[in-house]
Amino acid sequence: MGHCLLPVLSNSQMKKNEIFQYNINFMEHIIGEMVKLGADRKTFVVKVFGGIGKTFNLEYTTDFIKDYCKNENMLLEAIDVGGNYRRKLYYFCKTGKVHKYLVKQNDALSEFINMEKEFIDKVLSDKVQYGNVIIFE
Repeated sequence: MGHCLLPVLSNSQMKKNEIFQYNINFMEHIIGEMVKLGADRKTFVVKVFGGIGKTFNLEYTTDFIKDYCKNENMLLEAIDVGGNYRRKLYYFCKTGKVHKYLVKQNDALSEFINMEKEFIDKVLSDKVQYGNVIIFE
């Protein structure tokens, strides 16, 4: 299970190729770590959840996920993104099943949202600017 956090408050502030670069780095990192632990990327089943529609334009991210899974021959079993509510997920390792519940109380002052805002503020304030990195040219 992974969470790709883009380095801006809204991906509408980013170009499509920038979003793809962050997502490819995230995917390669998380898949690489799983392969180190013995996973076989040929047998991966991908399920994607999240992204509140009011906050993010998710079109580029879902395009990336579909393209990535197709190019890597990974089974994309589910995509459930957007909407107005956060999701609460229960993942069962033995069966690979996911139970999803929508969190109807979407309080802007919830503990989770406050923690996420603090994290984003810290990451943005600590950011060191590096040059562009091109992978798999």
